[in-house]
Formats: sequence, structure tokens, C-alpha cells
Amino acid sequence: LRDASLDSNGYERGADAYVTQQLSQHLMKLGTRYLAPGQTLRIDIRDIDLAGRYEPWHANTYSVRYMRDITWPSVALHYVLSEQGQVVRQADVRVDDKFYLQRPGRQASSDRLYAEKAMLDEWFLKTFKR
Repeated sequence: LRDASLDSNGYERGADAYVTQQLSQHLMKLGTRYLAPGQTLRIDIRDIDLAGRYEPWHANTYSVRYMRDITWPSVALHYVLSEQGQVVRQADVRVDDKFYLQRPGRQASSDRLYAEKAMLDEWFLKTFKR
């Protein structure tokens, strides 16, 4: 995964279990809330690029992600929506939010993955809401 770590060593190490767990749990909550009875949704996350970047030239900021207009969040995934065992729809998609800094209310959250979760909320509602 390209950038799925909340600390500056993540570029070499890969994904944090915390990041993948939080995003997976968030998608499960969305499915529980918005899928119709009898529908099953399988989502395979293929790539994560979290909002912001580490800027190592700043002193003592090893866990600070600098949010810039050019560092928007992005998640590549494959999904299969089934209903009563039959595949209804499937696709490979890249979900991104190039305007994540301009969206009202998003910066007030203390959740370190607020931008990614809000982006996935919008995509899920647009794609699967009954």
C-alpha cells in the first residue's frame, strides 16, 4: 500500500494495522446502515494513500501529516455487490477527494482518518444507498 501509515516510518514499512482496521470497520458500519436486506458487499482494498504527507525537513514533526491541496486522500478498491447469492454489480474503483480541505466541518474532527472516512461515506452513499 502506497501510504497507509500514520507515522513517518510508514513509507518504508507499509500499512499500519490501525489504519486498515479502522477503514474496514468504517466500511462495515456503512454496509450495515445502507445495504438492503439480503444484499452482501465484499470490498477488497487494493491501495491506500492517506491525506497529507510527512515533511521530514520540519524539525521534531515525525508524526505530523501536513495537509496540502495536492495531498488528497485516495483509496483503490474492488467491490462485488450480491443479492441472494447473485452478483448484481462489481467494479474496480479509485475513490478520491481532491477538495477534502474545502469541505465544511471535516477539519473539526479529532479522528486521524476523518478525511478518508468522509470520502468513503460520500462514495458509499452515492454508489449503494437504497
